[in-house]
Amino acid sequence: MALAGGPYILGIDLGSASIGWSALSLNSAGDPASLLAVGVRIFEPAVTGDIEKGQDESNAVARRAARLTRRQFRRRAYRQAQLFEYLQQHDLLPAYEGPVIDGCGQRHALLNHLDRELSRKWAAATDEQTAHQLPLYLMRKAALDEPLTPHELGRAFYHLSQRRGYASNRKAQGDTSKKAGKEEQDAGVVEAGIKDLADQIRQTNARTLGEYFASLDPSVEKVRRRWTSRQMFKDEFDKICTKQKEYHPDILTETVQQTIWHLLFDQRPIRSQSHLIGPCEL
Repeated sequence: MALAGGPYILGIDLGSASIGWSALSLNSAGDPASLLAVGVRIFEPAVTGDIEKGQDESNAVARRAARLTRRQFRRRAYRQAQLFEYLQQHDLLPAYEGPVIDGCGQRHALLNHLDRELSRKWAAATDEQTAHQLPLYLMRKAALDEPLTPHELGRAFYHLSQRRGYASNRKAQGDTSKKAGKEEQDAGVVEAGIKDLADQIRQTNARTLGEYFASLDPSVEKVRRRWTSRQMFKDEFDKICTKQKEYHPDILTETVQQTIWHLLFDQRPIRSQSHLIGPCEL
């Protein structure tokens, strides 16, 4: 660089909580000759924790986590609304005929009505407590061997959308950062839980996840708070469709099955962040 007083070199040091700079004048040979000016700007770091030991965390982490949670809830609600409407269009769920309320309220009222009917139906075939707490799992088990009504079949599909299991979308391998280490640790807990559940399913000779849960005593073992994989739900969906297509070939067409599969299990890929990587001469 050159000014009116002659050429000079500007050096900048970028730190996590400061920016230092200095300007050196150059002689005719282009070598540093004298110090023109020097300074530093110190500011509050946008992180908390010990920066020197690398145990710091961005102040935006909590805000980002809350935003991602809101986005996940919004996408799940939209996906379930789309599935519910599609099932109604193909007579797999009843139309709403109650008082005027919003779409979410209509779904809630219809599903509660169906669940009460299922509880009364299964109460005659099993004990009242199991029928009251696990009617949907009893229905999913029955779907593997006997015909369901179209509305029962639609309720089974919608139940799969409410509990569709874990599917990892992590692409980074070999990342040694603190964040990556925490994600690896969390993923290890989830995968260990899924493996334990898969072992239990094999030991009981259950054909699907729903059949295994239907065999549990709700007063002894809980169905909720278990790690499940997305593949378990995909396998059960395929088995239910294979059997129920024998009884409802006009409803479970190839197009209908593919559309329901898409609404149940499709997961958007991770968005590329390559545009955030800046050029570097080094």
